[in-house]
Amino acid sequence: MWRTETPLAALLRRQDGLVTRDQLLAAGVTDGRVRAQLRAGRWRRLTAGLYATFTGELGPEARLLAACLHVGCGAQVTGAAALRWHGL
Repeated sequence: MWRTETPLAALLRRQDGLVTRDQLLAAGVTDGRVRAQLRAGRWRRLTAGLYATFTGELGPEARLLAACLHVGCGAQVTGAAALRWHGL
């Protein structure tokens, strides 16, 4: 039997395991479920409304993505960080 990836799983894959509270709520994840994941140590809070769904360290690209998710759709990456992100 083939299993399809859930929309939340696809989002987490695209965002390297990082997710905002708004994205979780849109996917049907309750605040109680988020608190349970945090208490159990499976997730961690990076900033208000931004979570890592893993326990390891964030690499440079994940930190950059986390900053963009925290700022929102108006975020801009400039300078050396932008060059690194684009592989230059």
